[in-house]
Amino acid sequence: MVNFRPVPSGGVPSACEHAPIYAGVINLRLDGEPVGFVDVWRCTKCGMLFAEERRYPPRDDYELGFREPRGTLAIAVCSSGEGYEWMLVDAAPGAVARCGECDVEISEGPTASARGCEVALVPLEEVLNRNLELREVLRDS
Repeated sequence: MVNFRPVPSGGVPSACEHAPIYAGVINLRLDGEPVGFVDVWRCTKCGMLFAEERRYPPRDDYELGFREPRGTLAIAVCSSGEGYEWMLVDAAPGAVARCGECDVEISEGPTASARGCEVALVPLEEVLNRNLELREVLRDS
């Protein structure tokens, strides 16, 4: 399902003076109800993606903004038996996704698990300008 393409170590040279333009949005839903969205921008010079998440209801415990990612920007969809959660992650090897009470290390693959938490990664490129149903992501992974 997921075509996972990590950025080679070192990423895009930092010499790029990024000129991002709006590329689109990803709408996130749980059982058809909106739970948030991710705005995505693309640099017109080097093609790098940047993203920012918004949640329903709004929360203040997240931030990614326009920092230069080390890996592939992805949506991590988590299930810990107590429901579903999602987060915007810089999916570089060694990064950690926090899912409820679990910290799940992200490897180079599209899925991971730890202590009863299941996490599926969906690269932003694959779902840009689409709706993403959280339950379907974990069911199809």
